[in-house]
Amino acid sequence: MKLGICSDIHVHRHDQTQEIEHLIAHVNGHRDLDLLICAGDVSHRTAEVRAFFEAISLDCPRAWVPGNHDLWVIDAESETDCSEARYHSVLPAVSSAAGWHYLPSGPLDLPELGVAVVGTTGWFTGSGYSEWFNTDADERDAALALRFASELENDIASAGDRTRLIVVTHHVPHPACLLETHSRRGEHSARLAEVIARYSTRIEVVVHGHKHRRYGPSTIDGVRYIAHPFGYPSEHERPEDGLRVFVLGGGGESYSNPGSPAISG
Repeated sequence: MKLGICSDIHVHRHDQTQEIEHLIAHVNGHRDLDLLICAGDVSHRTAEVRAFFEAISLDCPRAWVPGNHDLWVIDAESETDCSEARYHSVLPAVSSAAGWHYLPSGPLDLPELGVAVVGTTGWFTGSGYSEWFNTDADERDAALALRFASELENDIASAGDRTRLIVVTHHVPHPACLLETHSRRGEHSARLAEVIARYSTRIEVVVHGHKHRRYGPSTIDGVRYIAHPFGYPSEHERPEDGLRVFVLGGGGESYSNPGSPAISG
């Protein structure tokens, strides 16, 4: 299957609007994709999330998980606007209207391709600022990380014992996906890594975003991981860097954009 992945588009950065328009045109030119995945961080404005998704005109299945920016209420859009409401109500409705599958609502089954796509936002733990609670991070973030991991495991269970899996997260899904110099390696990803390890023999690839570092597929504990963020204006050389396409299965793999530089964030 030919899989396209993107993440961390950050369309709220209006200093790269023209580049994003070129990226959308580049994505829409790939009419032969079997599946398009977005690993989150489109915008903290839900109207911009919907506009971006509606601009993608591909006929293939399209699936995504929201990132911390998509859930972060910087400017409240209603009296009830909060991360919980966005996660459970607002973003599922936006996704449905734009023709995208919202993975936190359940797996995307693709029996003709022999896979199911499952996904969760995941969450960070430890010290720092919580974009879910709009305050300093505390034990609630650790509980949220556990909750997201549990939701991922439940979705894997609902996909059936024999189904091959593509896993999508926004936050980093394994400590080894981060650079050695990163100061909060395990705290970001321990809960997700535990779930992935339990189902590693069924997982074709894990796609994630968040850290603005393009790499992979890289094999970690027998599982392949890949990330291909667009990032902020200084983090890509050309609009085309915002999409990665590769062929999964069929006795071999081929990759587009092999020369795109790795970036860190």
